[in-house]
Amino acid sequence: MTGFWGSQTDQVRRLGSSMTSDASRIGDLLSTLDPLVLQEGSWTGPDADAFRDTYTNSVSPRIRSAASALSALAATLAAEADQQDTASSTDGADHGGGPLGTSDFLPGLQAVLAGGAPSASASLGFWDNRGDERSARRGQGRENTPRTDGDDSYDPDAENPNAQYSTPGPEATPPGESGLGTGVPGTDADSPAPPGWTPPPDGAGEYDSEIAGPIDHSAHSLAREAADIKRGDWPNASEHLDHFLDNTGEDYPADVDSLIQDQPGFATQAEDRRHQAGADAVARAQGDGATGPVTYPLSTPWSDYTADGDWFYASGSFNHNQTGTVTAYPPDADHPDWRYEVDSQVNFRDRYNWDGGKQTQIGPFTVSDETLAALHRGGIAREYNLVGECSSQHTEGTVP
Repeated sequence: MTGFWGSQTDQVRRLGSSMTSDASRIGDLLSTLDPLVLQEGSWTGPDADAFRDTYTNSVSPRIRSAASALSALAATLAAEADQQDTASSTDGADHGGGPLGTSDFLPGLQAVLAGGAPSASASLGFWDNRGDERSARRGQGRENTPRTDGDDSYDPDAENPNAQYSTPGPEATPPGESGLGTGVPGTDADSPAPPGWTPPPDGAGEYDSEIAGPIDHSAHSLAREAADIKRGDWPNASEHLDHFLDNTGEDYPADVDSLIQDQPGFATQAEDRRHQAGADAVARAQGDGATGPVTYPLSTPWSDYTADGDWFYASGSFNHNQTGTVTAYPPDADHPDWRYEVDSQVNFRDRYNWDGGKQTQIGPFTVSDETLAALHRGGIAREYNLVGECSSQHTEGTVP
């Protein structure tokens, strides 16, 4: 039994009921389509005959197969829920269930998420991707899924086709420089705005440039389900995946305070950078012969960091810098050494994208980047920027 499925059995039964309803909706759709498509009086000629032949021999059977798969999955889920209730109860009574065990339908889901060919049971989300009936974000997918001929602003031949998604701001400090601005006598100076940032060139490619097929529809629904299931373990990863599936492309606010708290290695690195900025400020003040406090604006170069745990799945590698002020104090009667105080915020930038060639193990599923990248190209999910900053961080130190 895997611990990945954290659903209660009543939730599993609701999912099965939703599948049954979807199967019925597909049947109703076919009942409406058949007389419209097959009515020969409304359109005649070789093209019409070819169209009807394709519908009869290819499209209609696939739709009926999807409906049958949904019905079969619904029955499987109901049986699994009953079995789990029995297994979870020491006296045979219903106690609300526990983690749902793997079942025969998992290989079909696995095939979709890993980018392979779908089995009959992999048609779970055939019609459900545009407004997932099971999700807390019900309806948003449908509202944000226009059909277009692609993203005209995307230039695949550009050196960086994602440059159009850059965030505004002052010119960034070049790598290797301290990031200290012109000093101001006293203990106060204006803090710089976060610098401009350009996303890396990788990603899924042109948005809405392909037609999303049944596999993409299924993968979308399954990815939404995975986000819901893993929300307790990976809250940030789930939220970021949800926003990708919401299909807006709008910037999303990253919770940088949570990142600092959850990633002690990153918190230490950020603290080290503040100490380095303080030491740099003292050195500059000493070189300038300062006899009183001097405060320097601070904007460090953009740097990379690769997170782990929840934040690895939420962002992976991201860019960060710090903006704020650094005050250097010469020795006085109460302080025999030069000292510094740094007040800054950590600025976070990342392009939430899928660039292929990698895969992630989530419980019993192997999810490939390419599977999710296809949703972006199919116009049913959209890459976006993660943008955020933390609350003010204060660091003090001395320089002998």
